[in-house]
Parts: sequence; structure tokens; C-alpha cells
Amino acid sequence: MGGCCCGLQGHGTHLAHSTTEPLLRDSEREAVSAILKFLDSDSSGIRTLSEDKLQSLYTLSFSDNVDLQKSAALCFSEISETWHEPVDIHFLEPIIHLLLSEDVDIQKAASLALSNLALKGPAENKSTIVKAGALPPLILLLTKDDPEVQCNACGCITTLATTDSNKKDIVSNGAINPLLKLSHVNDSR
Repeated sequence: MGGCCCGLQGHGTHLAHSTTEPLLRDSEREAVSAILKFLDSDSSGIRTLSEDKLQSLYTLSFSDNVDLQKSAALCFSEISETWHEPVDIHFLEPIIHLLLSEDVDIQKAASLALSNLALKGPAENKSTIVKAGALPPLILLLTKDDPEVQCNACGCITTLATTDSNKKDIVSNGAINPLLKLSHVNDSR
């Protein structure tokens, strides 16, 4: 992979030469390195995420550095494109955390990743996503101004609603009114 879509390629060298950029913590630098190696090492498109690589994504997701959070969200989005395995709450925690970001690009990537995991993964992912607590932040994203964020959140929620056990949770978490408001938007997405 010549360049990483996650925004990490060259990011470390830029930070190393810049005096105005905040320095990365050692754990963040190691996480960036591990994720770059992970993304560059597998050209087949199908990736498995080991516990140490997931921990690296945790480090980036929970960093105070918005650029590292954005890189984590984009990596999750890229990984989710070909992910067909069951996910657990531990896997979902950093993605759900990223949904709560104020950065629109992070919201877009994290909501797309979650939507992909619900849509492309096994059916049990849908109930795991709800159990992990994704509904409140997804519903909040429905009220944001960005149409892509709204569309990703709406798509994820409607995918989650294809499982009978999730329908009650979607209603009880207050998704109906924001979904109805979106139904009156003139955006074709």
C-alpha cells in the first residue's frame, strides 16, 4: 500500500520536523508505527485485528490529539470495509468514543465504520453494537448539520433496526423524532 488513506502516511515525519506541532507521547508514536505497519503489511484487503493492533487504535482514538483521533477513525472505516467477523464491545468502544467527537471528519469516518460493521458483518454485530451503547451517540449524530454524518448515522440505525430485538431499544432511545425530521430533508442521500 503506497499511501495510507488513514492519514498516517508521512504524519510522523511531519511531526518530527515541525516545531509548532505538539510532540507525540511515546505510546502514541508506537501506536502510529504499529498501525502503519499493520496497514502496509496486508495488501489482500482482508485484515484481522490482533489485540495489540486494537490497543494501538485505542491509543489513537482516546488521544487528546485530534489528528490521531481522525487517523484512528479513518483506519476503523477502512478496516470495516472488508470486516466480516463478529465484533465485541471491546472492539466497538473506541469507535463509539469517536462518534462523540466534535470533529465532523471523525464523525463521518466513525459512523461509516459502525455502519459497515452492522451491514457487512454477521447478524450478531447488530445486537452487539446496541449493547455497546452506540445508539445514543448515533441518535445525536442525526441532529448534526453535516448531511454525510446524518446519512451514515441514519443508515446505521436503520440497519440495526432489521433485528427485532433492537427495534425496542431504538424507539426507547428516542430515535423516532430525529429520523422523522430527516425524512423531510430535501437531500437525496
